[in-house]
Amino acid sequence: MEDKKYIKYIAKRIRELRGELTQKEFAKKVDPLSQQREISKWESGKHWISLRNLFRIAIAFEKDLSHFDPRHKDIEIEIDEKGVLFLLDSILSHLDNLDSATRAKFYKTLKDKINE
Repeated sequence: MEDKKYIKYIAKRIRELRGELTQKEFAKKVDPLSQQREISKWESGKHWISLRNLFRIAIAFEKDLSHFDPRHKDIEIEIDEKGVLFLLDSILSHLDNLDSATRAKFYKTLKDKINE
């Protein structure tokens, strides 16, 4: 599958997953640090989405990564402890770049999610 078609396919799958959620709600479900404009870019198919972000979406919506790749429909990629640690590491690596108010908001959101 050529790149443009592949990007459009992923964009379609993201729109389907979002369903009734607004882009802002979707962004917050995927990652407390995500922005609505990122979701818009992914859904338009005008920008590549990183594997890290696909991984975040897969975790948030309990999907396998192969859900986004029509070439590998029969491959299952489980999100195990290593995957969760990878995701946490990638999120935590961004905390140093945040101002204190945003960092506090992130920690509060994380604490609320843990306590659900």
